[in-house]
Formats: sequence, structure tokens, C-alpha cells
Amino acid sequence: MGNLSTLSPDLRLEIARLAIDQVEDKRAERRNLSLVCRSMNQTCGPLLFRNHHLVMRLRKSWDHQARKYPSTTWDEAQFKLRLSRLRSKAAFVRNLTITDITRTDSKNSTSQPPNFAPEIMPQLIETLNKLSGLTSIYLNAPDSSEDPVTTIPLDLWKCIARLAPSTIKLNGWFKLAATDQDIPSMDIEKLIVSPYRGYSKSLTDSIHPTRLDIDYNIFHTTRPTDLLLKPVGPKIEHVKVEIGIGQMKFDKPLLDFSGVPNATVIVHLHFHVELKMHILKAWQSAKAALPGMFVEDLSGFDVRRIGTCEAQVYRSPDPDWTPARQEHIGGEARDRAEAERMRAHYAYKRELFWLKEMANDEDSS
Repeated sequence: MGNLSTLSPDLRLEIARLAIDQVEDKRAERRNLSLVCRSMNQTCGPLLFRNHHLVMRLRKSWDHQARKYPSTTWDEAQFKLRLSRLRSKAAFVRNLTITDITRTDSKNSTSQPPNFAPEIMPQLIETLNKLSGLTSIYLNAPDSSEDPVTTIPLDLWKCIARLAPSTIKLNGWFKLAATDQDIPSMDIEKLIVSPYRGYSKSLTDSIHPTRLDIDYNIFHTTRPTDLLLKPVGPKIEHVKVEIGIGQMKFDKPLLDFSGVPNATVIVHLHFHVELKMHILKAWQSAKAALPGMFVEDLSGFDVRRIGTCEAQVYRSPDPDWTPARQEHIGGEARDRAEAERMRAHYAYKRELFWLKEMANDEDSS
């Protein structure tokens, strides 16, 4: 009988992959294989530890009784322990998520470091420098309107630039504490920013991605005048923007794609409503707001409504391409037909309600 230990590491890894693919609970099977012996543990390392989540701090769940988030205290011993675990798996880690989400109150706000504090960076950077095979990094910080902006230390940003991941994702209120000449530039495949704000510009300008994904998340922003997104760079081939506009009106443009004439542009808009009766009004408000969102004339974009509460604005770099639809213009007949369908829908709902009420009265009598 053959012995797995005599096979090459690549062949053992392929056998492990095939075994894992045969079962439904792949995570449990990876763990079971890694416990067979030390050799199989090393073999399964790339499968088990490819994705690693380093939690520096994590906001606790909402306290319903106190009606607030409990304060999250800094635990130095836990932080060092988690760094040690990451170092032990450094050879296998390809996708790294770093989370530092906390909320402080007035009593202990000075007793613990802020998110991604400079004083804890030397330990973190020392560990990150061991991740020679890293392909993506995800920084996760507070992103609610009540939270302060998280400043990324320049030393951490320089470390990320040295690691040269192909994908960077920033989730939270981030900015850089550095002057333009100090910020290292990075050429990467994909940059994801959620949510985007004006102070994120120093970060986005220092990164030169092939693909740029932006999430605005401005549902609760009443005057989003500092949010102009203007991607610039010959390397950018694809720009995707997700934005919820509600029933906002824009006194200044929000999007400018004149700096990426050779890129495919997709803007996905959401105008969610709580009641179906408000859908048409929300769409009409979105149609009126669309031209004010863009620096460029929308005649060069394909504009169409998709679904009930979404719209898509699209532009192709193909010189032979021409927009097929301009659904933000006109459409009064379609709107009247939709209004009629909505009236019929609610008339039917009312009729059902009264039929049920009559049936309940008959049963009670």
C-alpha cells in the first residue's frame, strides 16, 4: 500500500483537495485531514490558513438594556497571542483581514489606544513582514456616522506597499496621516473602498488599480458635497460604484469619470423604500437627481432602471458602442402605467382585507 508521506508536497496537496471536494462540510474535512499527522498538517496548511482574520479589537453586540454598544477594552496579551498565531501560519496566509473596531466612552476613552494606533504598529508590522505570499489585505474599522475617522499610520501603509498585494479593501472611515510626498504609490489589481468620503482621497490617489470598486453608502447624508469621486489613471480598466441615493438632490456633482476615458464604468443606484406605494415617487426623484450627480453629460451613458428600486448607469470604452437607453428622460407613459398597476394592487389588497373582515364577522356571529 502506498504511503502519502513518500509523495511530493504538491501531489499530497492535490490529493487533499480532491478528498475535500467530495464532502459537503469542507471546513471540517480540512481540519480532520490536518489532524492525521504532522506531515498532513503541513500539507493542509495552504487549504486551512489561506484566509486569516486578525482581530485586534471587535465591537461588542448592542446592549439592549443600556441602549448602547458596550466599550471594548484593549487587551495587550490577547493581541500578542493573535500575532503569534498569525506568524506561525505566515507561510500559508494569502488573504488577510485586520479588524480593529471599538467604541469608547468618556470614562475609558483615554485608557486604551485608538483604532490602528501608531504605538501598536511596530508589533503588527513585524508580523506582517513575514507574510511573503500575501495576495489581498482587508482593513476593517468603524463605519457608522457616530464613529471618528480612523487614521492609518504611514508606517503601516508603507508596509502594505512592500507586501504588494494584488487586492486592497478598506472598510470604514479611513484617512492617511501623511503629506502627499510621503505616501508610497501602489500598482494593484483591485481596490475596494466602502464607504467613500472626501478624506479617503489621499488613500485612493496613492493606489493605481486596474479595477476600482466604490461603495458610497450615503443614505443618511443630507449634504454629500465633499464626496466627489474622480478616478484618474491610464491603468484603470473598470470602475464600479454602488450608491444609495434615497430621494436626495445634489447641489454639486458626485461622480466624474472624465479621467478614465478607457475604462468600463458601472454605477449601480439604489433608491429603497419601505412601502410599495412610494416606489414610483422614489424613481421619479432619482430620475430628476441623476443629471446633477455626474460632471459629464449623461447622453454618453446608458441609463436604465433595473428591478423596482434600482437603476444602472453604464459606459463602455468601445469606440463603436453607443448608449441604448436614456430612461431618466421622459417615460411619462410608463410612469402612468406603473401608477395604475400600483392603484390596482392596493385596491386588490383592500378588497381582500374587507372579505376577511366579513368572514370573521360571520364566524363570530
